[in-house]
Amino acid sequence: MLQTLMLPDRMGRLLGRLRDTARTSVEETGVNTLHAAFGFLEWYESTSSDRHLFSPLVAQFLRPGGIEFDLLVVDEASQLRPEDAIGAIV
Repeated sequence: MLQTLMLPDRMGRLLGRLRDTARTSVEETGVNTLHAAFGFLEWYESTSSDRHLFSPLVAQFLRPGGIEFDLLVVDEASQLRPEDAIGAIV
């Protein structure tokens, strides 16, 4: 499950654009650049720095075309628990 603050239409467009960009990269260069990052470590270059940086805790290689997705909107007003809703899309 991917939790996001994006609305379904915007998230669908973003995921479609990522898929298309990854496919184009493989077709034009032969290199797959598609990875998913999960969890981020927030850090600062020094104690005096005001700029915070993020590094992924886990990065996973993804095969273009190897993953299909459905969007499921679960918000605070939902009557269905997210873990129960997953079965509807799997």
